[in-house]
Amino acid sequence: AQSSPARAQAATPQAPALLPTLPTPAGAFSPGAAASVQPFPIPFPSTSSSPAVAPHPRPASPSSWRASPATPQQQQLARPTTPSMATASPARSPSALPDIPSPMFSHIEDAVAVSNECFEAYFNEGNGLALSQLYCDDAELYPPSVGGQSTVGIPAIREFWELGMESGLAPMQRTSEEVFPAGPYLIERGRYAHTGGCGAMIVVWKKQGREWKIFREIFN
Repeated sequence: AQSSPARAQAATPQAPALLPTLPTPAGAFSPGAAASVQPFPIPFPSTSSSPAVAPHPRPASPSSWRASPATPQQQQLARPTTPSMATASPARSPSALPDIPSPMFSHIEDAVAVSNECFEAYFNEGNGLALSQLYCDDAELYPPSVGGQSTVGIPAIREFWELGMESGLAPMQRTSEEVFPAGPYLIERGRYAHTGGCGAMIVVWKKQGREWKIFREIFN
């Protein structure tokens, strides 16, 4: 069977209509002219037509920087100062603080010096009872003539010094060279002299009641 001209015409595909060729505007990009593409113009004013802007001056060092004044809005947002902060006194340097002496260790050198003067007077008078009262109840004496054994207690210390008085060691002289506190005690370094010789001494003082008394004593 032969097809009709209408069917044959419908079965044959037709080519799409060609689009009209538009003229290429001047300066537009085309694949064949890649080498001649010019940079895209920057829409900024020319430097020749706009005035030059001077750069913002920068301080020479951070120490010379200064903050700009706060605006009224910034001042409203600022944290208010509390009354305790506003009335607080400035901090004082340690050198400005007063030197408050300790009541326990005030005039310690004078107290030791007075006791040594009493010691000399009692020994030179031969008053062993008064001299023994310069020692604490639990005092200990370490003389060099007893083989390192200590003399403990007021009665034994009184007997020791009375033997020295009877031996003719007077006059006795005691000189304090250094006194410093050590906790609840005073440490004295000094020298003594009598007719039998002279030497060095270390004395530990302890407060008994309201008076400083000899707690430990050693001499050579």
